[in-house]
Amino acid sequence: MTRFIGNRIGNLPFPDGYGGGGLFNTIQHLYYKQLDNWGKFTFSHSGEDLKIPSSTSGDGYNYLIYTGGGSFAVEEGWMATSVDYMVVGGGGAGGRSQGPGQSGGGGAGGMRTGSFTLYPGLYIVSIGAGGATGSSSNDSTSGESSYISGPPKFGYFTSTGGGHGGGTAGVNDSGRSATSGGSGGGGCSITPNYDDTPRAGGGGNEPEVTPPQGNPGASGSSTPNFPNAYNRYAGGGGGASESGFFQNGGDGRAYPFSYTVLPTSYGTPGPTVSEPPTARWFAGGGGGGRVDPPGTITSASPGGAGGGGDGAAENPTASFPFTNGTVNTGGGGGGMIGSNPSGSGGSGIIIIRYQE
Repeated sequence: MTRFIGNRIGNLPFPDGYGGGGLFNTIQHLYYKQLDNWGKFTFSHSGEDLKIPSSTSGDGYNYLIYTGGGSFAVEEGWMATSVDYMVVGGGGAGGRSQGPGQSGGGGAGGMRTGSFTLYPGLYIVSIGAGGATGSSSNDSTSGESSYISGPPKFGYFTSTGGGHGGGTAGVNDSGRSATSGGSGGGGCSITPNYDDTPRAGGGGNEPEVTPPQGNPGASGSSTPNFPNAYNRYAGGGGGASESGFFQNGGDGRAYPFSYTVLPTSYGTPGPTVSEPPTARWFAGGGGGGRVDPPGTITSASPGGAGGGGDGAAENPTASFPFTNGTVNTGGGGGGMIGSNPSGSGGSGIIIIRYQE
């Protein structure tokens, strides 16, 4: 039933009292016009690593880049507003082995982009840490989730951390399994033996969201090759745009709302076949450790575009080290060879874009 509420007719759309609706009379039209607050909102913020104002961005939008805890608030306006977001979880670490073998690359943190409606209230921003490499007696860890939590009308929005890579527990033992996450970690490979059980990678987009936040990690090599000690690899971690592929980490994705605004200190370069070279990429999977025949190795196992760490690689005449996932990209850490630490995952990031 329609109600008369002060100077307007209609029901309040926000029962928490932040706003009103319905048909406004002449007095309230004049009141809001004089305040220059008709349908507007005030967007306040704190804790961001960087603000890029619309006067600098050149596209009419303000950008807030969060690499640590922070907050923002919508105040003083009665209408809801829409913002564009990118939320990336922390990347998983490469696997850790007790015995001989190759450790899988870490999965990238989940990457979610799009637009959502904000209602008046306070919003808390939390950035997920990257996963840490394990000790000889403990698994590596997965990345932590990044999230935005707000008032009841908004709820909770999260991107899951990446799964850690798989590692071995000794000869003839498939060892520590890769784990699932925003993107999954890569599966391990072990010392040559007669066991041909596949070392599966972890699943991606877990928990499931639409569109997907990530992809699975690749399985490690599983074909028996005893007594040949070569041609063994651990799987690469999954990335935001593709699964791990053999020992290679899956590629992430470019920041979708602008290819020119973000400084080069955020994200990494990516493939230029689909995006311009100025685009900044996030959420790449870590490469898996591998061992190659003499004379064939030329580089480490590549991590995916968007901060994925490289996996260690070696043969009797050459070796290339692993690298960590890049900080504030959600990149997975690179895998290692033998019972040594792997690469840690890169921390996540949140970017908010809005107009005033």
